[in-house]
Amino acid sequence: MFWSMTRRAIASIVGFFVGWTVFHVARPVPDLPQADLSPPRQVLAIKLESLGCTDDELECQVLR
Repeated sequence: MFWSMTRRAIASIVGFFVGWTVFHVARPVPDLPQADLSPPRQVLAIKLESLGCTDDELECQVLR
């Protein structure tokens, strides 16, 4: 008699926790902020500058 009561108690406790977990996992998401749907920025130009060594021996002067 006690085995059947124990099994029912264990089954109800397990069922409670499974239902509680499913409720927290499957509940609807609250209102999310709207995404910015503006088009991405376009790259119009790329400018390359050489600020390295310009002499033939590649001995750059240290600027202090």
